[in-house]
Amino acid sequence: MNMQLSAKGKKAVIFGPILIIVLIVLSNPLRESNENIRKSLLKKTPIGTSVSDVISVVEKDPNWKIRYVNSDIGYYVSPAGYPSVATKADMSGKGVVVGEKSIRVYLGRYGLIFETYVSAFYGFDCDGKLVDIAILKETDTL
Repeated sequence: MNMQLSAKGKKAVIFGPILIIVLIVLSNPLRESNENIRKSLLKKTPIGTSVSDVISVVEKDPNWKIRYVNSDIGYYVSPAGYPSVATKADMSGKGVVVGEKSIRVYLGRYGLIFETYVSAFYGFDCDGKLVDIAILKETDTL
């Protein structure tokens, strides 16, 4: 029995898997804007959520990883709007330190050739209640 694919069938065999891969890559929620990711996180951990409750939410997601917990200082936001780990030197800089305590959480990555790593910075007041979240995307380049 000689079974040959028609031209249409060959295209389906070739382009079908490619289309599936493209759809999977494009459907990654980390590709959303920083503001949309922030809003999504605020639905899970609203303003006022305690440090321990944020940690519990993070630990329930197998893809998320806590990178640090700082009980001494919030996170730093540069004048350009990029969050980072704060230091005491940042207290006198041109940027802003958000909160009195902070957590950095690795949310995941996306991309095939140039991978983009996504982190969330959680800032807490002196009572350990969430005051804000900032998102950072860092892309590997050649």
